Amino acid sequence: MVVCSTDLVFDGERPGGMYAEGDAIGPLNAYARSKVAMERMLAGMGSHTIIARLPLLFGPPADKDAPGCFLSAWAEHLRGGRELVLFTDEWRTPLSARDAARGLLACLERGTAGETYHVAGGDRVDRYDLGERFASHAAGPLCFDATLMRAGVQADVPMPAPRAKDVSLDGTRAKSDLGFVPRPLDGELEWTASVMAGLLRA
Repeated sequence: MVVCSTDLVFDGERPGGMYAEGDAIGPLNAYARSKVAMERMLAGMGSHTIIARLPLLFGPPADKDAPGCFLSAWAEHLRGGRELVLFTDEWRTPLSARDAARGLLACLERGTAGETYHVAGGDRVDRYDLGERFASHAAGPLCFDATLMRAGVQADVPMPAPRAKDVSLDGTRAKSDLGFVPRPLDGELEWTASVMAGLLRA
């Protein structure tokens, strides 16, 4: 069995991020603490479970009436003519949902029971960089004004819970042990935008 955990088990305070599986964890909010508790419970049971820590995931909705990911929310916000603040001090290693599915299958087929793997994207990016990359493929097809995106920092936006700044993941072990190599980020953003555009026209 493969159980999904999160990059947010780390506190994000290490300069440059790129956390490996054995690095010290330090969850900052209730969601992250629940994942840490799950990881520790499974480890204490000596289970046959493999833990797959996943990063920020993105992808198109399953159909035109299904809820989308945060990229859908960004596009809808911008289509409404509203300014969108994206952080330059929050880094992740985003992964498309279809690549996450490949990574989880690799864990099942080639993973070692009781181990943890970082199934992550290959690019460490901040939120603003991710937004710009997405907009380069999506602004035209999804009919939004990319100039409404503004670079900001976490302190600009009040949040109900603490958020880690850099929980980028090092996927070296998943590559060497599982043979998992994520597709290039820009290609996956382009694919996501094209599918979203098709659903928008449907």
